[in-house]
Amino acid sequence: MYFKCIEYYKDDTSICISMSKNNVGYQEQAGITGHLFYFNDDVKFINIPKCASSAIEKHMPKLTSKFVVIREPYARLRSCFKHVIRRANISMSDTISYLTGVRGIEDHHTACAMMHFIPASFFIECSKLLCDEPFTVFKLESLQFDKENANTVTTYDDIISNWISDNHEFIQNFYKQDIELYNASK
Repeated sequence: MYFKCIEYYKDDTSICISMSKNNVGYQEQAGITGHLFYFNDDVKFINIPKCASSAIEKHMPKLTSKFVVIREPYARLRSCFKHVIRRANISMSDTISYLTGVRGIEDHHTACAMMHFIPASFFIECSKLLCDEPFTVFKLESLQFDKENANTVTTYDDIISNWISDNHEFIQNFYKQDIELYNASK
């Protein structure tokens, strides 16, 4: 899957992500999506999709003034699949085609959905364009607060687990930095 930050910001706390090699500027219908970080005067939270961002933003635990929460990469991957299949209504086979780069992402809806699969390390790196201050990395699994949008068991769980088992090498390469970051964090 192709993705890169492009030089367009809706405001001073957002990044714009091109998921199409053909796009270098913001066009809402052309493989572009945006991501808004939670930055205010007191807190800079690098929110990463499928890492309890909604619950953290709502409750804003007193972790530190600059932080990021990461999730065990395989658990996050499972959650991404469930989210994209159920909420974005993209089939498992299409999702896999986009994720593995067999198909390119050329529309806004697909870019918004597939953004969830982008490695956490990418969002951390992009956040440095907006805030180069040091931040603390926390593992989601170590935080004690209610996680509101937990994914329930679905009919896709076995299919997702089988795909993950069969594609271990791809996942290890795609999420290499995330796995290293997770293993090195608190």
